[in-house]
Amino acid sequence: MKEELAKLDVPAIMELIERSNELQSTLLFRFLPRAEAKEVFQVLHPKKQGEIIDGLANHATRLSNLMNDMEPDDRTALFEELPGKVAQQLMQLLSKEQGEPSADHPAPRLFRRKHRAVDDAPLRGG
Repeated sequence: MKEELAKLDVPAIMELIERSNELQSTLLFRFLPRAEAKEVFQVLHPKKQGEIIDGLANHATRLSNLMNDMEPDDRTALFEELPGKVAQQLMQLLSKEQGEPSADHPAPRLFRRKHRAVDDAPLRGG
């Protein structure tokens, strides 16, 4: 899908999104590179802009609910498998009570490089 969208210019993408239903519009919009998405969004009809905003918010809500409903151990295992930046973004979706580490469920360690956690970095001057 991304490859096909990349072949289209902004007016063609806008027309495709304008003719699509809310779910299709949101998915198409999500496939666009950030700069192109900004350009397309600016030329869309305000009603379609609203549909896309609602669709994106709905996806974020579903993802947030999924993360919050997972067992803490399962969620931690998932976070440990993800790149650090992605894990951090997902952790921001957790509810306050789900996101706070405890003695039973410590915060997941985020890895920058293979086998080296961020909190394993040596301290300077020490």
